[in-house]
Amino acid sequence: MNRVLYAVCSTCLFYFFISSKKGVRTIDTLYPRPEDLASTEIARNASELPEEYREEYIDIYAVLNNPPDIPEENFNGLYKRIAELDKMRQNYDPSVVTREIEENDVFIESEGGGLRPLNVPFIKNAGYQMKNLTRNELIDYMESLGFNNLDKYSTGMIRRIWLAYSYDQFFWDVHYKTELPISIIYCYFIMEATVQGVESDLMRNYMNPGGVKFRGVGKKAKKYDDCYNKTGQPILCDFAVYETYNDMVNGWSSVFNNERYADCKTYKYAGEICKCLYRSGYHTANNWSRRAAISREYWKLRSTFPN
Repeated sequence: MNRVLYAVCSTCLFYFFISSKKGVRTIDTLYPRPEDLASTEIARNASELPEEYREEYIDIYAVLNNPPDIPEENFNGLYKRIAELDKMRQNYDPSVVTREIEENDVFIESEGGGLRPLNVPFIKNAGYQMKNLTRNELIDYMESLGFNNLDKYSTGMIRRIWLAYSYDQFFWDVHYKTELPISIIYCYFIMEATVQGVESDLMRNYMNPGGVKFRGVGKKAKKYDDCYNKTGQPILCDFAVYETYNDMVNGWSSVFNNERYADCKTYKYAGEICKCLYRSGYHTANNWSRRAAISREYWKLRSTFPN
């Protein structure tokens, strides 16, 4: 427990020692112990922090959720600390452990441990092929392939699980060429190439996963996709058309390998990487925090994959 928390709790203890003689609640009834918060949203949020900060997060909220009758400014230090921890939680990405392995030896595929490709053949338009299936039909089909624990997910998340599985080889191939974490590639694919678990028109018809603009070589397609005139009205833009799997991998990877994104690859956390890509001009919408959240979900979804 940090010094700020210690000071506030000391004040609380002194206050209730004095006031307990007047029938005021004691410190034991002021707030629940951390173990009583185990099933709350607070505990779930704490679980998204690095392990060494989780107990501190729960302890602070235990005080703030049932504050004693002392001046509000006495709690300023705790509010500041919670803000710091919440920011850390938003940026925390468990893939950092895997990425340290990547940086040492590109996933150490032959030595066991670490993450490895699933060796699942690339399934073109996998989401589109499943778009008419109901939630129960999706679960029945995917469980027949060995997926597990699908019942706790919504239809939309089950569709994302299917996309994450079906495009696993693609994500790996882009990872090898860009050195970006798998979870980052996944989240940008979800944001750029899919709508409600189904591939976008650009992805489905032209194998263009990242809204890659036409660069003067090969075929092009005119589409309304994140292109606007000076008044903010959508306009047609020329997008790259990829006719082979390798062209698709190389085309999207070349965007991530632009020099202006080089510094983004030096960060470890999803939030830092996504914010850097946004500030470096990868996309115009200020939704980097949402992308970071989608990146973190990848590791939960992957746990449902067939063994």
